[in-house]
Amino acid sequence: MPYSLLEIIDNATTGGAEKSTYLISEEFKKQGFDVHIAFPEGPFAEQFETLANEGIKTLKLTIRSQFLRSLFQLRRYIKDQGITTIHSHQMRADLLVTLATLFNTAIRKVTSVHCLIKDDISNPLKRFLYYCISRFSYKRFDRVFTVSQDVTRN
Repeated sequence: MPYSLLEIIDNATTGGAEKSTYLISEEFKKQGFDVHIAFPEGPFAEQFETLANEGIKTLKLTIRSQFLRSLFQLRRYIKDQGITTIHSHQMRADLLVTLATLFNTAIRKVTSVHCLIKDDISNPLKRFLYYCISRFSYKRFDRVFTVSQDVTRN
């Protein structure tokens, strides 16, 4: 049985994180993985949905507006689909994965950090909160990948 990989992203705009998530999903499918992708509504959601034509299972979540609902939906999906590895992108997805797998150490969790919190959020209180959430999540991941040297340094 192939590894069951879930790619999850908390945004479906048209940025680099969305494009890389799409391409990673395609590549892992070509390598024989059982690939799943979870994403919210947004301009890029239609692109994610086209991955179903390649045999990639899709799950639409309402991460921003219904976080708790998404949390329970994701927990159930992970269990029902036998997910063995999760690769998340962006802070809300990281937190969702962390909480959904909090007591399940058998699932391998990795994340890709695409931007610096200090550059992305101008409100100091919100920036501090995001920093704390990110640190809480990163400590529970098996690997944290960064997409640039700037992100790695900070």
